Order: sequence, then structure tokens, then C-alpha cells
Amino acid sequence: MSSFPEDQIYDSASRVWPHCASGHHWDLRFLAKATVVGIWHRFFKRNQFGFQTWPAKISGLTGPIRAGFKSLRWKEIRDEPWSWTHEGIDASFSLNPRLRSWCDGGKWLRHQLRESWRFLRFEK
Repeated sequence: MSSFPEDQIYDSASRVWPHCASGHHWDLRFLAKATVVGIWHRFFKRNQFGFQTWPAKISGLTGPIRAGFKSLRWKEIRDEPWSWTHEGIDASFSLNPRLRSWCDGGKWLRHQLRESWRFLRFEK
């Protein structure tokens, strides 16, 4: 059990949630993560702006996206700020428009997030 109160509420609700409502559209944590990723992606795309380094801590404005990716088993690429890779689904991308691995397509990015959610949920 997690030490965060919102996780305890979510865990309690998930036990009584209808079984038919088990896809990614019903996973409130996933939807929140996907929303944050979409906001950052649009911000970077519109402004052609990307952070030059990884912040030292996973906190502040960058915290939710970094923690969200980590919880979906995405790993940060150390030498490329705002870039991630996922070994389970064999995908990599960057939210830094200045890098070669920049993910310009929002649909592709959302698809990869759903794939990582499915991998995490159904890998057993």
C-alpha cells in the first residue's frame, strides 16, 4: 500500500469499480499522466523549447511528467534531456524539439503511452 492518501483512495475505489470498466479510459491515474504529457508536448511544440538538462530532483513543474513516465516503466535517457525509452514495447522518444529523437506526432506519443500502460497491466 502506498503512503500517498490519493493512492489509498484509488486502491479502495478500484476494488469496487465494475470489472467492465478496466481499460485505460477508466484508469484515472493513466488519464492524468496522459493529460500532463499532452500539455508538455503541446507546450514544447508551440515554443520549440526544450530543457537543456535534467533537473536534479523529480519535483516542481517537471515532477509529474517524470514520475508518470517512471511509473509506466519508461526510463530517462541520461544524455538526452526529456527523452525516454521503454524496453518492453521497444519505443523511444523525446519531448525536446532540439533533439533528433523529437516526437512530433501527438497521436503516436499517445499510442505509445497506451502501449506502455497495457504492457504494465498485462505483462504477467
